[in-house]
Parts: sequence; structure tokens; C-alpha cells
Amino acid sequence: MSDSKPQQTGSHPKFRRLFVHNLSFDVTLPEIKDFFNNSGVDHGFIDIFRHPTKRDQNTGACYVEFRTIETAEKALEVCKEKQLKGRQVFLQLDPEDKHINQWANRMKFNLTFDNRHKVRLSMLGNDQNQSRSQPRNRDQSAPQGSEQRPPQQQGPAPIFGADHKPMINDLNDLLCSVVYFSNFPWRTNEQEIKTLFETAGRVRNVVMIKENEDHENEKKRGKFTGKGKIEFFRARDAHRAIILLNQSTLHERAINVLISQVIYQNSE
Repeated sequence: MSDSKPQQTGSHPKFRRLFVHNLSFDVTLPEIKDFFNNSGVDHGFIDIFRHPTKRDQNTGACYVEFRTIETAEKALEVCKEKQLKGRQVFLQLDPEDKHINQWANRMKFNLTFDNRHKVRLSMLGNDQNQSRSQPRNRDQSAPQGSEQRPPQQQGPAPIFGADHKPMINDLNDLLCSVVYFSNFPWRTNEQEIKTLFETAGRVRNVVMIKENEDHENEKKRGKFTGKGKIEFFRARDAHRAIILLNQSTLHERAINVLISQVIYQNSE
């Protein structure tokens, strides 16, 4: 008789599915299926998240549901270092929906689930806009001939180009190819930081801010402060890094990634 542990097949689907993201915006369902099949993993249902306002475009993320918990864990192990269409694939077990909520916040999406726990996305701020756009009563009616402007959405929404990649959305950022980061774990090394930011584009330079060698605390002398800056070859990749990485989790810490506020001016 075999003494192997029986596979758990009757658990809730959320325990046997993976949240998969950092995919190309033009990835197709057959390509995702081949990715797991070629890795020797028997996948089940795949739910690609479509953009809420651009239905012919996906969001670079999906759920992949497996028949057993063991198969989901195997997929997490064998696929975690692999790439699909030149991009490293991020996979996470997420039964409490923590990672998908962080992703939705970064992408400016409202996230809800239907009764089968399928993902439903809408643009952040749409609910507020709908409630504010209701007609006012007579006592609060606008002057005759005036037009009520729709409320402005708070914060910039990502703009996607023809290649389905985020573009810059402020002319002041046009020449800026530098982002600042903070709240990184002190044990993070330069190569790990570079690899992380290369998910957004080619990195020209990594600067890690360290404590002074004459710091009053001897243990902190020359140690990484968790802050620094990244210079990209292209400004659009700097903006993409903010969308992908700001408020994401690194070694159980929520990291900050912000655009440089330096304005480049020609000297007179």
C-alpha cells in the first residue's frame, strides 16, 4: 500500500488557485495555458482580468485555479523563476486576497467578487462619480444656462500606449527618468533592487543611500537605510515602475516608489 499523502481536492477554490501578475498586456489564454503545460503542471480554470473600460485589453493579471492544493503549490514552486513573453511571471497563493487588493490599488481599480468569487473590476472613483452626478433638487439646482461639470477623479490614472504599456501622463515628468524608493528592508542588496526594478525597464544606475561611517551608532555605520534612487534609460520606464511597484510588498514590507520631482532647466 502507498503511504503517500492523499491530495486535498474538496477545499474552497481560493486555497488552490494562484494570483498571477506582471504578464504582458497582450498575453493570450493559449499562451498562459502553454506556460503551465510546458512546466509540467496540470492547470484548471484560468480567469484573465480584462480592463474595465478597454474590453479588448487585459490587465496583465489572472487567476489560475488548480484541482488540488498540492498542484497549486507545485506550480508556485516550478514556475516562480520563469518568464513569459520576456517578462518574469509573479505567482502568489492569496487565499485572503491580500496581494490582489494591493495590485488593484496600484492599478487604480475597484475590486469586487461575484458569488463564484470571480473578479470584477471597475475604475477607481466611478462609484463616487455616479453618486455625485445624480440630479439635484429644485432648491439646489444650478443657475439656468450653466452646465454642471463632472467631478474630477482623484489622482492620475495610468495611460496605456499602442504597445499596451503604461506611459507618462504629466508633461513635467517628460525628461525625468529617475525614481526614488524608500522603506526597503535593510538586508536588500543592490542586485536584488536592480532585478526588481528591471521588471519595469532597463536600469542605468542604482544608488543605495547608506549611513555615514561616523554615525553615532556603530552598528549602523555604512549600513543601507532602505532608501535610494533608480535611473532608467527611458522616462516611460520610470513611470511604469511607479505603477507596478509603489506600495507593493518586498520581504513583507510595503515599499514606496515615487517619481523624482527635480525639474530640468537650461542654464541661462
